Amino acid sequence: MKLVRSDTTYTGECSKKHRLSSWRIVLAALFRERMIHAVFILTCWVLWEARSTKVFKGVVHLVFKMVEEIKEVSRECLKYRITAGAS
Repeated sequence: MKLVRSDTTYTGECSKKHRLSSWRIVLAALFRERMIHAVFILTCWVLWEARSTKVFKGVVHLVFKMVEEIKEVSRECLKYRITAGAS
């Protein structure tokens, strides 16, 4: 494989295997970024819900129970995303 430097990028012959590998890396990074964003949103939701419950009903949530809820819902979302993507 020959690579020719053109300013800051490399151009030249590239095998299909190399291109597919590059796309897999990009897609994995996008998936990871989306999952981190989803967990962040879910965490905000659980904290907001716990605060509202405390303010309006006087019920105090335990931190470890909130963490377990975040983990459980994250797993369910991931499982759903994987099975929906396979269909």
